[in-house]
Amino acid sequence: MEGDGFVIENILFETRPGWWVTANRYRPALPRDSMPGIIICHAHHTPKEQGELQDMGMTWARAGCVVLVLDQVGHGERRQHPFATAADFDKQFRVGHADYCFRFDSSIQLSLVGESLVGWMAWDMMRAADVLLAQKGVDPKRLILLGAVAGGGD
Repeated sequence: MEGDGFVIENILFETRPGWWVTANRYRPALPRDSMPGIIICHAHHTPKEQGELQDMGMTWARAGCVVLVLDQVGHGERRQHPFATAADFDKQFRVGHADYCFRFDSSIQLSLVGESLVGWMAWDMMRAADVLLAQKGVDPKRLILLGAVAGGGD
């Protein structure tokens, strides 16, 4: 999708065999020879399409950066619970908060096989760096990882 000075690309990349990550890549409309790369880790209760994250992606892409915002394990397009809308639950319900609550289930499942949720999230971020570095013009000496709201806590 083209915007005023930026382009948004909806991408999908594999971090482990059969484990896919959905992401939005924001880049300048006119790429430069050397551009900083930014990965944004979203908050616990809001996936990648949150307005604040889109604003950051578009703003920094206009400024000449390539920005990658991905859905964390169990969030947004990677949601693993059955409650996709508020209508799917018989009481007051906020879908984004359900993503956060269901992290507990994902964490327990991974623990049962000797893994950790934070370990899988860190692996996703490392692969996100690989995706950014594969973008022509992204300078490997100018990469940054930001946490949006509580996402920085992870």
